[in-house]
Amino acid sequence: MMVWNNLNHDFLESGMGFSNNLSGLDYRTRGWSAPGTMSYGESHDEERMMYKKLNFGNQSPDGTYRMKDQATALARQELSMVFLLAVPGPRMIWQFGELGYDYSINTCGDGTVNGCRLANKPVRWDYRNDPLRQRVYDITRAMLDLRKTYSVFQTTDFRTDLGDSYLKSAVLRGTEFDVALAGNFGVTAANIPVSMAGVTKLYEYFTGDSITVTGGSFTLNYLPGQYRLFTTKRLPPPVMGSLVTGVRDRRPQQYAMEAYPNPVDELLEVRFTAPPAAGTKARSMI
Repeated sequence: MMVWNNLNHDFLESGMGFSNNLSGLDYRTRGWSAPGTMSYGESHDEERMMYKKLNFGNQSPDGTYRMKDQATALARQELSMVFLLAVPGPRMIWQFGELGYDYSINTCGDGTVNGCRLANKPVRWDYRNDPLRQRVYDITRAMLDLRKTYSVFQTTDFRTDLGDSYLKSAVLRGTEFDVALAGNFGVTAANIPVSMAGVTKLYEYFTGDSITVTGGSFTLNYLPGQYRLFTTKRLPPPVMGSLVTGVRDRRPQQYAMEAYPNPVDELLEVRFTAPPAAGTKARSMI
């Protein structure tokens, strides 16, 4: 049996850059030995992370890093998604959260925010046209692919440091490779130390960078909102900038294709990159 594990308040506070505690992501904090908590940061009954960041988010003392800037808020959405999905255990995400949905749960039909919890909310497929929102989608998809593909993301041998600090980390031990995750939920740069005994080389999944580890630990500087996900084995890079709905073809993608909305009502839009003819460049088509 699984029980709901509502972490909305914790993800709202951490997303906005305020004091927070995400230790509830680790089901063992309940004294459980089995992953029976369905954890989530947003739901049909809870406020949206992007709305809170854009309207009530924190900023650095000098004002150069502001959560109320959309680009910053969307980058923080990536940070939240990576931690939500990397730590082992069942997870739920709310519709359009993977695109940074920024309408309050209390948005009314006229666009005001005035307790209209059950009012219809805008369906914003056009969010896909925003590269920054598309990136949140791609990061979320990449994390879900990792969870489905590699058993280390279901391991019971892991360590988390998610408590009352802006600096979070987790180390997962697997049979094929190990994982180290760290992120800065604060609004100023900071160093985050991570201990990984027996590890000498790490590969950052999203950038392809690598680092050498000496003495079983390493410390890196993290800008506000920055995260890194390291593995002891170099993995294929994440697919960025494309979407194929339905059953995914696991063969290497040669030409990007998008198909939306899903489900479709009257009109399905398909975008793809046509293979180039001899002496020409690839062309994007609709």
